[in-house]
Amino acid sequence: MLHETHHQESQSHWAGPQHQRPRTGAEILSNLTKWYGEGRPLLTKDALRNVQKQLRSPLQGVDKVWTIGFDGAKVEWEAWGKPYGVPEEEEAAYCSMTVSYLLGLKDMVTKVPVVYPSYTVDESRAVLQQSIRTWEESETWSHLKKTLIPILSRHHVNKIVGFSCFSLSWPQEESEDIRSGIQHALLLTVRSLLERTTAEHNVPCYVQDPAYNDVDKEVLQEQGMQFVNDPQGFLEVDESSVVFSCASNIAVKEIVTELARPAVIIWDKVEERKIETGDELGDDFYPSTDPATPRVFDMLSNSYDTYTFLPDTNFGNMAVYVRK
Repeated sequence: MLHETHHQESQSHWAGPQHQRPRTGAEILSNLTKWYGEGRPLLTKDALRNVQKQLRSPLQGVDKVWTIGFDGAKVEWEAWGKPYGVPEEEEAAYCSMTVSYLLGLKDMVTKVPVVYPSYTVDESRAVLQQSIRTWEESETWSHLKKTLIPILSRHHVNKIVGFSCFSLSWPQEESEDIRSGIQHALLLTVRSLLERTTAEHNVPCYVQDPAYNDVDKEVLQEQGMQFVNDPQGFLEVDESSVVFSCASNIAVKEIVTELARPAVIIWDKVEERKIETGDELGDDFYPSTDPATPRVFDMLSNSYDTYTFLPDTNFGNMAVYVRK
């Protein structure tokens, strides 16, 4: 059975000066193209911290969460998603962040709500332990380790941040169980390698994925991994980080590019021919949920050296990027 995550978008309200209010699609597209080309930031850590602080506060039904758009104007969002509320497209057109609420899982065909399936803690722990053994014996890890050892000796790295490694406790086909487990195993072995080859001890390893449940959190915490909610994982990313992401369902590449220049990045290989600008047309074009944008390509081309990540069905087409 295939499931999909169901969210409720919050209703948005323009709160900036009326003369700055977006009016037409052509005006919006023209401004977005201009500002992006000028290098105007889409996101900042201060903007993320602002929304995080608001969402951590007790919210009542009349409260609103506010964000600042690409144009510098404020947009307010209902504190709780309304049953039929949708963002006003023009009002929220310049927002790089929107507010939505996780309602649960639905069957992709019938749209009937389903109960989130889960392995037990013992079963999930067994998935991870088997994955670690498989990963440590793999040619992919052997090659990655040889790549990283000289890199870690010349870069100061003191944390690891992993995105979208998925749940260890969600029963799937055996190969999919192992895929999630092996991605977590990569984080654990990179941490161990870092601790053995540098002066760093007890290196924090943060993982962020909305798919994690209480079973996942217990198993990951046993391994010394720290589960964090969005956007804390992005706030942890800095110049002394190793960042990992594989086939993310959100724009991890663009967000990281806006916020920091990590020491090491391991994610989907970025190729110039696959850059997405938003202008692509055609029925055969399917936009990525984690696109390689012009800014992502420029960052990697200008600031990073590229190293091979061996082909592996547990990861897809990946690459290792090391800051110059």
